[in-house]
Amino acid sequence: MKSQWNGHALVTRRKLLSILERAAAGSDDFSISERALYTACEFWAAVESRTLQDFLGTTATSQLRYANIVYTAIGAHDIAQALERTLAALADAGNENRRLQCVARLQTRLLESADPVDALIARFAQRLH
Repeated sequence: MKSQWNGHALVTRRKLLSILERAAAGSDDFSISERALYTACEFWAAVESRTLQDFLGTTATSQLRYANIVYTAIGAHDIAQALERTLAALADAGNENRRLQCVARLQTRLLESADPVDALIARFAQRLH
């Protein structure tokens, strides 16, 4: 069984805090890399807190597409592959109940991933200037 998640790594938290402080001050001038880091952090926090369904809401497909791009870019290939499979399953899901089941399966699959997601996010955060 996977140990309890203690949140993002320190370097990740520092970079994320900088982004959030700028956003709170009214800035909307964020690099693609900063937006990707934010997405990776928020998405992974939803996975680890087992609230992915609520996080995705009614925009699951578009959010999963973007998350797939982000996780591919940071090297989380198992996560990206799970996202691709879920996107394909969502395209074939005929009703809301089946869509919810797809996301529930994704939640479980992501928690079982062998990808060192927190370390990959931290490495990405560390490379941001």
